[in-house]
Amino acid sequence: MFNNQKRNPLLISLVSLMTPGLVTFSLVGDAKVANSQSKDDWSYGGSTNPTQWDNLSSDFETCETGNQQSPINIKQENTYQHNLGELSLNYDVSNTNTEVVNNGHSIQVNYDSGSSLTWKNQTYELKQFHFHTPSEHQIDGEASSMELHLVHLNEQGEITVVGALIEPGTSNSELQKIWSKIPQEGEKQQLATTIDASNLLPENKDFYHYSGSLTSPPCSEGVNWIILQEPIEASKEQIDAFTEFYQMNARPIQETNNRPIFDVQQ
Repeated sequence: MFNNQKRNPLLISLVSLMTPGLVTFSLVGDAKVANSQSKDDWSYGGSTNPTQWDNLSSDFETCETGNQQSPINIKQENTYQHNLGELSLNYDVSNTNTEVVNNGHSIQVNYDSGSSLTWKNQTYELKQFHFHTPSEHQIDGEASSMELHLVHLNEQGEITVVGALIEPGTSNSELQKIWSKIPQEGEKQQLATTIDASNLLPENKDFYHYSGSLTSPPCSEGVNWIILQEPIEASKEQIDAFTEFYQMNARPIQETNNRPIFDVQQ
């Protein structure tokens, strides 16, 4: 479906994101060398915490040397109002083959093909979504309880991530379908029901946009970030259920380095 011969580093990074254990690829001439690494090769605490990621592997150097890293603190007074075109989310229902993975870094749902977003004349297919606590992105220095990341890929191997901040509130029925099947670390489970990712998003689709990176190794840059301005809600019990697995799995805020942040009204 996607042309792997283009060897886009972001496509390679997405492969890493979609596997229960981290897999990174290095390109040596025309040969692709796979280096399997365990989930313990990087973490959010201890000796393999985010300040050490660049020292863990040569593939992770961008985590330190990159100048367009994510996540960031979005200062609303410093954003630019700009018409960047309509964001069209075309999410279909993921059928009963939907897989929930506890990969040692987050709870991830691998989504069926057929769902996509269209933006600026490009179509990106939804591949997976996962969760962080607290939120990785901040608004005016304030973090939310959690953050949902929906990861999309186009035919050129470019990545667009839609982020939705999660605040305590009413119980989220779509989220509960996933929470009822969270496997133990390193394991996966098939959902016995359908999942509709559109039910995880707010009604208002106004968003902030900036160019950044993956928020986990290898921290590849060139990622289109779309942070929805209206948060979604989950019950305190649902938030607590996630923190039983992951007390903290958020990368610290990175320098903006004068990148423009756009306030896009839909």
